[in-house]
Amino acid sequence: MIGRSCEGYYGEVKNEVESRTEILTLLLEANPSLAYVPDKNGDCPLLIATTRGPFEVVKIILEHCPDSAELANKKEQNALHLAVIRKSEAVLQYLINRPQFKKLINEPNKEGNTPVHLATITNSNEIVDMLSNCEGVDLAVTNNQGLTAMDLCGYTAEQVLVFPTVLGGNKRNHITRP
Repeated sequence: MIGRSCEGYYGEVKNEVESRTEILTLLLEANPSLAYVPDKNGDCPLLIATTRGPFEVVKIILEHCPDSAELANKKEQNALHLAVIRKSEAVLQYLINRPQFKKLINEPNKEGNTPVHLATITNSNEIVDMLSNCEGVDLAVTNNQGLTAMDLCGYTAEQVLVFPTVLGGNKRNHITRP
């Protein structure tokens, strides 16, 4: 980067990203099925974009191929799982606001962990808050070990509130154990 200013370098990177997103748009317009082709690891373009960005790529793929929302990798992780694992709040917010992802909010991965389980495991208060306020989220879902997201927090009371300081007392998040 000798002889280049930070602004000049940033401008080059920005131009490269814009150029690549334009190419992606052209490819998907020519052949939308490209969004469904997995790489050698079983990851489709949406999953790769969710984990490696830029965020604009996620938007482009979903605009051209909304059904790609349902794709999962070999670990049965969809884009919601991966956004939570990466703690990518902007991507996650975008995904949970799209209708295709509303039905995936309680979808388990291979270990049975839902996005809420993963947010708890990764200790992401903001993401737990985001997910627990989604319409249709089921906080009582258990993973393959029989644990709810609450169990992963270490709570054992008869009736408790998930992250009370984060959620501000939203009654629908109470869980009563059998």
